[in-house]
Amino acid sequence: MTDRSLPEPATMAWQDKPIATRDARKGRQPGLLAFLERVRQLPYVTAIDTEAFYPGLVVDTEFAAVPGDPAGVEGWFTAFDEQSTTRFRVTTTARTVGEQQAVLRDLRSHLLGR
Repeated sequence: MTDRSLPEPATMAWQDKPIATRDARKGRQPGLLAFLERVRQLPYVTAIDTEAFYPGLVVDTEFAAVPGDPAGVEGWFTAFDEQSTTRFRVTTTARTVGEQQAVLRDLRSHLLGR
């Protein structure tokens, strides 16, 4: 089922959407890049940046709105076998809070099964 309040698709092909690995591990956390590739394939995603690596931190993989930036979504990916978490930011084509909320629902549905 498609959420009608999702933002317009990005104008670039999914392969051209950048994934910048700026965290301390440069994206080398087990399973992270495969997960981010799945995020990148969603039509409204325009870019992904990993921001921080937290060894020893274990939280559920999740997405949240970036307050004050409708295009921004913050995410956390946890590798339970390594007991570590990477925080990343997803930039989308969303222009309103309503579109941002639709993006969050879609990300959770497609990638987290919720």
